Amino acid sequence: RWFHDSVTSFLADPKESDVEGDYFGAWLRECHRNIYDDIDTTDLEELRKLDFAESKQSYQGQKRKYKLKDIQIPSLQAGFAELQKFDAKARISTRRERVLAKIFVDVFQLKLVDI
Repeated sequence: RWFHDSVTSFLADPKESDVEGDYFGAWLRECHRNIYDDIDTTDLEELRKLDFAESKQSYQGQKRKYKLKDIQIPSLQAGFAELQKFDAKARISTRRERVLAKIFVDVFQLKLVDI
């Protein structure tokens, strides 16, 4: 019961639950590459908490700000519904689908180690 509750709780909001920021970093890298490449990603733990991240480059003399607080990783329920629509015979998986599946599998494996 603990395992189920722990995994379900974590995956209800993967971005908020991942205090180290590894999953958010992977999500940014795979789904928002333009933002990932244009911000400082050296401290993923801190990056995950930010509302806004400043661009490394200036555009027309001003630095762009990215609204990170609006970037969310889908919950297990929403993500699994998305993954169920994938048809391997019709197309290859997207970066989004691959990183989502990797996050879900990784959380299950990490929680198994906690048992």
